[in-house]
Amino acid sequence: MIATILSTLILAPYSVALMPDPAIPALNEQSGLLKSSRYPGVFWAHNDSGDQPRIFAFHADGQAIGAPKNKPYEGIRIDDATNSDWEDIASDGDNLYISDLGNNGNARRDLAIYVVPEPNPLVIKHTSALKRIPVVYDDQPEFPPAQDFHWDCEAIFWRRGKLFAITKHRVGHSLPGTSAAIYELRSQDANRLNSFRRIATASGLPGWVTSASVSPDGTKLAVLCDRPKKALLIVDLNLPAAKWLASPVAKLDLPSDWGQTESVTWDSPTGLLVGHETGDQ
Repeated sequence: MIATILSTLILAPYSVALMPDPAIPALNEQSGLLKSSRYPGVFWAHNDSGDQPRIFAFHADGQAIGAPKNKPYEGIRIDDATNSDWEDIASDGDNLYISDLGNNGNARRDLAIYVVPEPNPLVIKHTSALKRIPVVYDDQPEFPPAQDFHWDCEAIFWRRGKLFAITKHRVGHSLPGTSAAIYELRSQDANRLNSFRRIATASGLPGWVTSASVSPDGTKLAVLCDRPKKALLIVDLNLPAAKWLASPVAKLDLPSDWGQTESVTWDSPTGLLVGHETGDQ
């Protein structure tokens, strides 16, 4: 992931850098990225759909943490979990929240978020999910809907004790749209469906939203967009939710040759790192 910084964009006071793939062959379709706030210098990532339920830990140089000697690093397996379509990862400072909210056809009725106590990657080889939170959008009428494909999510973030999701929208079945909706998770029970309540919408974005990350001080949100245009929006979380996406405080246009930009995390109070993957969205 971070063996070499390919290029850096600066829009004072923010900077964003693209990272090459990590030196971990098993991490071949990176979809989520997070810098740990618990373990200094640790980054977490996971693959997209179809992989084992596992997360990968590595340093800023892309080298795996806790890899066995003379064996390939296979990540940390999460028991009692399934990777149907993992798309993003967030943290409350103690637990990791892994989003199984990929929903390309808007037909899934088994959407969920896994809560995993953040493991120490130096000593832990597998762990267990604290719980699986089954979720549903309170405004989705059908599975799949007749025409609007607005319930696919690749971006989650944690703020002030609550979990939020940003959905990406399609025009018809496949074309990327430039609108998005922000949802707040109203409960986090393991034994019943939990409702995502829509709290804001926005249109005219550079592209559909593929990741989000809260700044170390909790005041800013980085929102990554891809297709039709790549850009990184910086949102002031002190504003009302209705203005988060509608009135970003900064916008960094990203080069088209950065590939399929799928993940973002803060590396410092003003610096961000963008990851990418190959394959279909």
